[in-house]
Amino acid sequence: MLTLSQWKNVRRVDHITLPSFSFRRGFYWAHPRVRGPQRRPNLKIYDPWVGAFNMARNNIDKMTQVGSIVKAAAEIIAQRDTDGYQDRYYAAVNTINNHALAEINGICGPGTQQNAENYITNQNRPARTISVNIIILTSHGNLPPHGILGDITTHIAAATGVFQAANITVNRANLVNTHLTQFQGESITLTQPDFPLQVVGKVLPASPKSGGRLIGYCNSLGNANGARCIDVVYIPDFELSDVAGMTLRAGNQYCQGGTPNRPIVLINSNPSQALIARGGIDTTLAHELGHALSGYGSHSANADNLMAGGDARNGTNNLTLGQKAWYSASPWVT
Repeated sequence: MLTLSQWKNVRRVDHITLPSFSFRRGFYWAHPRVRGPQRRPNLKIYDPWVGAFNMARNNIDKMTQVGSIVKAAAEIIAQRDTDGYQDRYYAAVNTINNHALAEINGICGPGTQQNAENYITNQNRPARTISVNIIILTSHGNLPPHGILGDITTHIAAATGVFQAANITVNRANLVNTHLTQFQGESITLTQPDFPLQVVGKVLPASPKSGGRLIGYCNSLGNANGARCIDVVYIPDFELSDVAGMTLRAGNQYCQGGTPNRPIVLINSNPSQALIARGGIDTTLAHELGHALSGYGSHSANADNLMAGGDARNGTNNLTLGQKAWYSASPWVT
C-alpha cells in the first residue's frame, strides 16, 4: 500500500509544476492549481483509509481499510462515462485501487482477489455455507457436560447470526455428534504420569500426546462430511483454564509435526465462572470460525469487532466490509 505521503503526491492531479522566482526564495518549483469548469471527484476521501491502513498492526484492520478504498474506487470508476471527470482523476483512483487489490491478494491469499473484489463492489455476493463437523471429546470414563447439546445448538445459531451479515450460514455436517476419547488407543486428554494431576483430563494443544493425537484423528477423517468441512471439537477444558476457544489453522504445524489438513476449532465445554463472567461465550465459536476461514491468528484492535481478542471483545461482534469479503472468498466456505 502507498504511504499517506505517497498517496497525497499521487492525488495532486490539479497542480502543474512550473519554475518560479521570488526575492526571498530565488528560483523554485511552483505548483499552481489548475482550475476550470469541470467537476472533480474528491480524492481526499481516501486519506483517512490510507493513513489507517498504514497504522494498522493486523490484517483484519488492514482489510477494513482496503474494503473502504476498493468500494469508493469502484463507485468513482463506474461513474466515469456519466460524470465526465478528466483522465488524470481516474489515473489517481486506479493507482490507489490497484494497490488495495494487491493487498487483498496478499492478505486473503492467492486467487482470492477477484471474488473478494466482486463482493466489495457488490457485483456478486453469493450465499455461502460453513459446514461444521461436531465432535465431543471426553476423558476416559467421563460423560460429556450436562447441557452440552443445548450449548452446541446455541453456539451454531449465534455464529449464523454473526455471519449472516456476510450472507454466510453455519450448518451442521453431521446430524449426530461424534464422541471421542482416544486416537489409536491413546488418550487425547492429558493423563498421568506424563502430566501433573491438576491438568489431567484437559487438553494441551501444543503437546504431541494431546494436540498431536487430536490432529491425527481429525486428519484421519479425510474428506468425511466434505473436503471443506471444519472440525469443531468440544473439549473438557484447556490446560490453561482461562481459554474459551482456539483454532488450529489448516496447513500450520503444531505439536512437533502435527499439521491439520483442515481447520480444527476447539471450544471449551466447561468454561470457568471467570470466563462466563467475561462474556462472549456464546459467540466464541463465531470468533474461532473467523480464524478458521481466514487462516489468520491475530486479532483486531477494534473492541466492536468479532475478531477482537477475548479480553477486549465487547460483544458487538461487528464484521467490516473487508472482513466479509475475506470470509466469503475463503476456501473453507462452500
